[in-house]
Amino acid sequence: MVETNMDMPLSMVERVLRAHRAPRNNGRPSSPAVARTVRQPRLAGMTTLYLMCGLPGTGKTTRAREIAAEHRALRFSPDEWMQPLFGASDPGGMRDVLEGRLVWTAAELLKVGTAVVLDFGFWGREERAALHVLARSCGAQAKTVYLSLDRETQLARIDERQQRDPDSTWPMLAATLEEWRAMFEVPNERELAGEVQAAPSDGQTWREWTAQRWPTALGTP
Repeated sequence: MVETNMDMPLSMVERVLRAHRAPRNNGRPSSPAVARTVRQPRLAGMTTLYLMCGLPGTGKTTRAREIAAEHRALRFSPDEWMQPLFGASDPGGMRDVLEGRLVWTAAELLKVGTAVVLDFGFWGREERAALHVLARSCGAQAKTVYLSLDRETQLARIDERQQRDPDSTWPMLAATLEEWRAMFEVPNERELAGEVQAAPSDGQTWREWTAQRWPTALGTP
């Protein structure tokens, strides 16, 4: 079992996985009113994928670090990779490519018994459902961790963070944040208890949906 609570470069993570692996020969708005759901019970002792869910400035990264320390989990936050690699939040669609490889890495870690925290935000209900299903396919379970704040506190936190540590985040306009609030699909109590959509609303399988949403998330490198 790989045990670490450090944030490691992707190449190092892949080397850890190779050392511990036994040898062997699309984000669209969902339709919760009509979608059938299934409950995925949580089991004590099962390796867990933690999905940090919420808008910017709600404290996701702080809580993600706490969870990583509490559960000896490996934490991935796309912003911490996009900034040093590309110097922008999403140049040429590269964020989806990067997130896909982090999803792939998370799946490989779950298979060898290492808990993972994905600090992506996960605004879409189907994004969260897809990764619940992926975790189960890896012999693990997923847990959505939802954080929210009132508008005024959120704006104040974002402004304070931008002034304190501008290299760790991106400038955000109040009008843009309002648009994001309208787009965000808040998880309900059933979802937070482990109940997820049985299938994507567009008729695909969850594997097909995941491959479309994060093009590099599945398959081998």
